[in-house]
Amino acid sequence: EISEEGRNQDPSVLTGPGKTLIDQELTDELEKLKLSPIGKILEPFLENVGNSIGTTVNTVVSKLEKILGLKVQDLTLLKTTVELGSDGKSINLKIPVSATVALKINPFLSDIKLKVGLDILVHFSLGTDAKTGISVVLFGECSSDSATVSLSLLDGFSGLQKFLLRGLDDLLEKLVPVTLEKQICPLIKSRVQLLDVSVVQNLISSCSIVFDEFPYNLVHG
Repeated sequence: EISEEGRNQDPSVLTGPGKTLIDQELTDELEKLKLSPIGKILEPFLENVGNSIGTTVNTVVSKLEKILGLKVQDLTLLKTTVELGSDGKSINLKIPVSATVALKINPFLSDIKLKVGLDILVHFSLGTDAKTGISVVLFGECSSDSATVSLSLLDGFSGLQKFLLRGLDDLLEKLVPVTLEKQICPLIKSRVQLLDVSVVQNLISSCSIVFDEFPYNLVHG
């Protein structure tokens, strides 16, 4: 459930082993939404979402974003931490994310704004190009950690807005992380793939000793 602790404050391809689970959870929450009071109001828009054979999770997410008027406003990637992968030959990054998300459920009401916090988990390693035999950086998984997802209301809202938001909280806890992944993961992938092999080799060596902060700016570098 979305907390109200922040209401008075100032305001691509998904990858990872949990992707199938996320797809199923999003589908389950969509079906629950269709049966809720707000789902009945949105029924004309939700009727065909996710029902087509071969529909991808990205298609469902895009349609839901449009229906809910969901837009990411402020987005900040915080201090990245790093650890050696369990195989001793790869790198795991944990990137805390802070964002503000706006919902425009009703065109006659002001936006509902949510403060979002979560961690993005990234895995990459070194491999060998099958054609050239040259060592390359391999980007692996990039997904949000569901255990770290938090949503809180930033602004005051009317009784009608509160009604509209009720029933959406479970869906938003699945939808918003996927929306952020779509924006963040391609950016991180492009940065990681630009890293020199020697940089990754040194990073793996450093991690095998003690290392807890990623030294390369993946966002602005």
